[in-house]
Amino acid sequence: MATSLPRLLWDHAGVVRSEAGLRRGQQELDRIEIQFTALSRIQSARRWLTLRNQLCIARPLLLAAEMRRESRGAHYRSDHPAQDDEKWKGSLRLRQGNDARPSLTFTEDEAAAHAFLVAPE
Repeated sequence: MATSLPRLLWDHAGVVRSEAGLRRGQQELDRIEIQFTALSRIQSARRWLTLRNQLCIARPLLLAAEMRRESRGAHYRSDHPAQDDEKWKGSLRLRQGNDARPSLTFTEDEAAAHAFLVAPE
């Protein structure tokens, strides 16, 4: 599991990505999260904390990459190869939803696109 999560992100949300690959990545992440819940903290607290931290970042990363339907900077969407400033010049805002799942919204602005982590309200 410890090696499969970084590999999942590289394979499905790396430099070259597509909607189909990002969705497959989310499905694989679902399986890893199920395995993680069965992992005992007592067996290895350090390993458990490392995986938990990686899982906290993996889902929002996959969702943000799927939501942004364009190529920008070093990130290339094979299904959306062009940069689209008209639709995507702005920021993705990440919030933790009431169900503890990440929620993303897009806000247009003049600044370069950034992702912000916002504490739950």
